[in-house]
Amino acid sequence: MCVLDLINFLFLKGDLTIKSLYEEKNGHFIAAIHSWGLKMEGNPYFTYPDYSSSSSMPPQGFKLHISATIANALSVAEKVVPYFISQEISFKIIKDLITLSNFNKGLYGYSQIGKFITVYPRDGTELVKLVDDLKVLTRGEFGPEVPSDYRLGDILYYRYGSFISRDKQEPTAYLVTPSGEKVEDRRLKKYAIPSWIEDPISDLQLPETTFPLPAKYLITQVLKKGGKGSVYSILDFSSLPPVSRVMKEAVLYGNMEITGVDSISRLKWEAQLLRELAPVHSAYPKVLDEFICGDYYYFIEENRGKSLKDIIINGKKISLLHSIDLVLQICNAVQVAHKEGIILRDLSLDNILWDGKQISLIDLEYAYRTDGPVLNHIGTPGFSIRRQMLNRFPPINPTHKHDIYSIGSIWHTLLAPQSYLEFIQSNPAWNETDRAWERSELPPEIPKGIHKVIQKCLTIEEFCHYSNVTLLIKDIQYIKAQNQQLNDEV
Repeated sequence: MCVLDLINFLFLKGDLTIKSLYEEKNGHFIAAIHSWGLKMEGNPYFTYPDYSSSSSMPPQGFKLHISATIANALSVAEKVVPYFISQEISFKIIKDLITLSNFNKGLYGYSQIGKFITVYPRDGTELVKLVDDLKVLTRGEFGPEVPSDYRLGDILYYRYGSFISRDKQEPTAYLVTPSGEKVEDRRLKKYAIPSWIEDPISDLQLPETTFPLPAKYLITQVLKKGGKGSVYSILDFSSLPPVSRVMKEAVLYGNMEITGVDSISRLKWEAQLLRELAPVHSAYPKVLDEFICGDYYYFIEENRGKSLKDIIINGKKISLLHSIDLVLQICNAVQVAHKEGIILRDLSLDNILWDGKQISLIDLEYAYRTDGPVLNHIGTPGFSIRRQMLNRFPPINPTHKHDIYSIGSIWHTLLAPQSYLEFIQSNPAWNETDRAWERSELPPEIPKGIHKVIQKCLTIEEFCHYSNVTLLIKDIQYIKAQNQQLNDEV
C-alpha cells in the first residue's frame, strides 16, 4: 500500500484526519520561520530577514525563484534559508502554507504560481554562484512550474524584473531601460530577459521540452487558466467537418494538497466519474479521449454550451417556468450521481452548462466517493455550505445535503440574480472567497411554494432540510403542475 493509499484508508477509517496532518506541517513550517528570526510583520504574504529591505536592494535586476508545494515547503526551506542567512543573501519567503497554497492556485495571478522563495542577487557574480549552489541544494525537490520564468534546476527559476515599487502613481511595475525609458515589467516567459540586458547565465537554462498535442486537435481559445492547469476550446479534426470540443488540462504538482494529491489525480478522478455517469444520464459529458504530454494530463469532452453564470452575466433572464425546468433537470442529474454513491460537492452556476434545452454538469474533480482521492475542502461562495469550503480541517463529511443546498442557492439566484451579479462584478479578493453575497429578495410574484422549497434546501437545521433529492424533485414537480398556466413572461 502506497503512502497516499494509507493516508486515504486511515482518514476514511477516522484514525487520521487531514487536520492533524496539515496542522503538524504548518506548525513545523511556522516554527522554522521563527527560529530563523525572519520578520513576520509588515507584509501580508511574505517574511524576510532584517538585512533584506528595499533600501538595500537596487530597483531592478535578476531574481531567482524557488518553487515548492505545501507538501514539501518545509524541506525546501530547511535546505536553503540557513544558507541565505549565513551569506546575508537578500530573499523573501511565503509566510505559511495557506498562503503558499493560494499562490500555487493562481489566486494572486497566473504569473505568481510556484514563487515560494524569491532571491535577490547583488550582482552577476553572486547570481552565478547562487545558481550553482542552489541547483545542488534543491536537487530532487519538486514544485509547480513558474510560468513567467526560465528554468535552471529541479525547482529553480529566474528572470530579470523589478525588485521594488518605485512610483506609487504607476499602475503596474516597470523597468527602466539604459536610455531612461520606462517599460512595463511583464510577467510572461517571453519577456523574462529584456532584449537590452546581457544574461550571464543563459547557458545554464534547462532546455524546454515540448510535447505537441495529437495532430487532430487544434486549440482555438483558452477558456480558463490557473494553478491546476487550463481549459481550452479546441477543434477536433478526426472527422470532417471538424467538431468543437473542450480540452481540460492538469499539470504535475498543480494545486497540490497537503496529502500529496495534485491536479492530475483530481482530473483523472473526474474522467473516471464521467465515464461512469455519462452512459446513465445525458447531463454528464462523454470523455472522448485522454492522453499525457510530458508533465501534463489531458482529456477531451463534448462541448455542451455556455455556463449558467455566463448566461446570467450576459443579461439573459430566466423565466419562472424555465427555472423550474432547469432545476428539475439539475435534480434528476444529481439524483443519478447520488444513486451511484457520488456527492458532487461543487454545484454552482459556473459548473452547469445550458444549450437552451438541456443542462450539463461539469467539473467533478472534487466529487466525493469513498474510493476517490483524499477528501479536501472545496466550494463556491454562496452555493456551498460555508463550513464545507473554508480552510478548516478536517473538512466536514459530505452528505446529500451539500448538493441540495447548492440546488436551492442556484434556483434562488436564477430567480433573483441582482446581488449575485453585483458580488462577482466587485471582484472579491482572494481572502474573501469564503464570503458570499447577501441574497436578493425573491420577486413578489414568485409563488409561496417556491419560497418554501428554496428555504428548505438552504436551511442547515438538521431536521428541517430535505434528506434526499427524490423528496425535492417531488415538491418541484408539484409546483410545476400548479403553475402550468403561467407563461414565460411571468
